[in-house]
Amino acid sequence: MGCEAVDHVERTRAHLACGRLVGGARAIIEAHRFGVSEGSHEQLWSEAYHRAVARIFDESLPESYQRDMAALFADSAESMKRCHIPAGLAEDWSIVVRYLACSSTVTCQWLASKPEPSGLEGRDRIPIDDRVPFVIRFDRIAAVASHGGALRLERAALASQRYLAPAPLEALDDQQRRLLSAVASGTAISDLADEFGYSRRTMYRELAKLWQALGVRDRYGAIRKATAAGLID
Repeated sequence: MGCEAVDHVERTRAHLACGRLVGGARAIIEAHRFGVSEGSHEQLWSEAYHRAVARIFDESLPESYQRDMAALFADSAESMKRCHIPAGLAEDWSIVVRYLACSSTVTCQWLASKPEPSGLEGRDRIPIDDRVPFVIRFDRIAAVASHGGALRLERAALASQRYLAPAPLEALDDQQRRLLSAVASGTAISDLADEFGYSRRTMYRELAKLWQALGVRDRYGAIRKATAAGLID
């Protein structure tokens, strides 16, 4: 099981999207801790919740940022749907996918219902990263969301983010390290298969697993990453 059907870029974007959910949930939790009365929405991954907070986001963020975020969330939800995950992660994964999909859908619908923006809108684009934009009024969002709902979203997003994180190079087993060294030496696939006792088909499968573990797409990416980490000369 895993995210073999998702390439490195898609996985990285989904990991980033989960980070945005973690940051947002924690901001809501902090607002409650500092005295903001919690709201009634228990499921922060529901369409009803996103409709309730759409105006708050719209008043805080440029439309260009909202559109970029909606695209990130939509793409990430589709990527995550293609992953085969452990049974124990299914509920958390479903919550995150539903949040991303609902947020994207509601944001696009909200923006489509507004008048055409002026020519000045979007001139200064805000980059998307895993930090929570300080301009968002999370005190107002916290007044819509329940404390338990924010805690549940945080747990789900954290679990999903950890699963999507590329494995550290130190986590490679001895067989993978041997294979990585052989790959770096330029050994042909047929020779690799003979050396490791695999059929060519199985050899390709093992290489795909190695690329996945390294968070790369091919032999050249594996060599670059392993060289930078000092695993090979």
